[in-house]
Amino acid sequence: MPRLKLKIQRPWIPYIIFIVTLTLTLLATAYTNQQTYTEDRLRFLNAVQDTNTNIRTQIETYIALLRGTAGLFAAEPNLGKQEFSDYASRLRLNQNYAGAMGLGFVQRIKNSDKNTYIQNVQQQDNIPFTITPVGERSEYYVVRYLIRTDKKTPTSIGMDIFTDRNLRSAMEKARDNGVSIASGKETVMDKDNNKKITVFVIFTPIYQEGNEPSSVNTRRNNLVGFVFMPFRVDTLLSEIVSNKILPQLVNYQIYDSENLTKQYMLYNSSIYHDNKVSFFLPRFREKRQFTVGGNTWTILYTNNPQFDSESAKNFSTIIFVGGILVCIMFFMLSRSQYIARTKAEVAALKLQASQKRVAKSYKSS
Repeated sequence: MPRLKLKIQRPWIPYIIFIVTLTLTLLATAYTNQQTYTEDRLRFLNAVQDTNTNIRTQIETYIALLRGTAGLFAAEPNLGKQEFSDYASRLRLNQNYAGAMGLGFVQRIKNSDKNTYIQNVQQQDNIPFTITPVGERSEYYVVRYLIRTDKKTPTSIGMDIFTDRNLRSAMEKARDNGVSIASGKETVMDKDNNKKITVFVIFTPIYQEGNEPSSVNTRRNNLVGFVFMPFRVDTLLSEIVSNKILPQLVNYQIYDSENLTKQYMLYNSSIYHDNKVSFFLPRFREKRQFTVGGNTWTILYTNNPQFDSESAKNFSTIIFVGGILVCIMFFMLSRSQYIARTKAEVAALKLQASQKRVAKSYKSS
């Protein structure tokens, strides 16, 4: 029986098809992934810029209010309690200055004037006024007026807040530089919820005759007192961004320092977001800094799970999986055609050989 000689035609074609389609799949996946990353990065930076601008603008609005109030005291050195209350009422602090816990005036009192000052306040306001904490000091910085936005907040009328190291540092900076200065964070107890809350205070100095002295020594000598505004940090920041769309796509941690440690953290938005993902690794990070009342605030932004849920980043995965399936399909199809063609050629050769044997046998007979 003669041997069949079959010349296999282009057995590598299925593999070439597989390599080409796989290469196209990888290129399409890489391109889509890069485009998606670029779009998401831009969307993230827009959210960061929007949030940053909102916070900065709102803080500057509060500082402008304090400067205006300082100007009022400079123009009316003997401003009375009722007049100050009427002024604060016209400001509508609750509606227009979210997060502000109140608006107050701190008066500088020399030790030699202490007793006379206490008697005058008791007569003017008809209250058992005194200065706390008790003790002899060279001078006192006493909370004279305080209009609270929440009556549940304890009043600090009569308190010498210069005895608080953190507040004293902010007041000294404001006094010496003639600008509004924000204190570091203070932790106080919220009696309603029985939990600690974070607050900070912005001070604006008031000088005699309303003019800012040119030298530090003159500023210290001519200081009348301060207007100040305390803020509850969580309320302030949640109100600033609550009606915005883009900021909801990012989490942010605010520090009242360049040091990003828990000691200096003012606010962590992720605590107040309803993130249902127990473990989430953000893809984007951005750090921004700006000056808030003379202090440097550092804000660390990261994208949150909602940001990723609105991203098209999974589209590249779909392209990759779909491309692999197409690669396999084309490979199997081309290979099955090759195998079928090979079998057909073998069958044709067998038939041809059989016909030759029949013809040869016929001639022999």
